[in-house]
Amino acid sequence: CHAVDFVQESTHRKCTTKYIQNKLCTGTCKSVYTARGELNICMACRPDNTTKVQIQLDCPKSRKKRKRIRFRNIELVHTCRCKIE
Repeated sequence: CHAVDFVQESTHRKCTTKYIQNKLCTGTCKSVYTARGELNICMACRPDNTTKVQIQLDCPKSRKKRKRIRFRNIELVHTCRCKIE
């Protein structure tokens, strides 16, 4: 389980698209299941360390002046690890 770089798009109608360098989690994690159902552990590759940031989108095509700027909250992924679901 590890983090891989990717470019995330953030957009809104009538706004200029912004591209943010982010990471996604990928990989295999162990799972355990017993026939009696006494033990059932499922793990998934998930973000472990993240930061929430607010980005600004410019919206020059908006008719209303107060809506020419929009804000979007983005979660930036730094590291990933196997976590129990």
